[in-house]
Amino acid sequence: MLVLRALASDAFEQNRRSKADFNHTEPGELLTVPAMVCEGDDSYRERCGCGRAFTGVTTARATTLGVVGEEDTEAVIAEFRAGSFVSGWKSLNTDDFDAEAVLLEQFSFLTDALRVSGHRVGDLVRIRNGETQWAIFAAAGPRSQVG
Repeated sequence: MLVLRALASDAFEQNRRSKADFNHTEPGELLTVPAMVCEGDDSYRERCGCGRAFTGVTTARATTLGVVGEEDTEAVIAEFRAGSFVSGWKSLNTDDFDAEAVLLEQFSFLTDALRVSGHRVGDLVRIRNGETQWAIFAAAGPRSQVG
């Protein structure tokens, strides 16, 4: 399964395009799409950063860059479920709402988007929240890679 991991701080700094890029995750942390973004127009989410950042599943913190990797599906799903990002949302569970299932669906969107868009292991990618969906794209140029 294709996944995204946070960059080590030195790799992040080498690939940072502007001061607007940020990384508050742990190096190598598994990344997913944010569970929510601020209300308001695209320019507000751009300034805030929530509309252009991945979320780390362990720290529940954000980063604007991720590196594509390929890993065992069962191990990745176990890591995802164990992270504070998912456990923090479980308090929202009701008889009609399963927060973990919703978050897993979002995570599946990300892994499917990486596969369908042709990203390969080592590619650096960014994310943007559009009007109706998330967009995953190369960090810079046709094939930005780490390693």
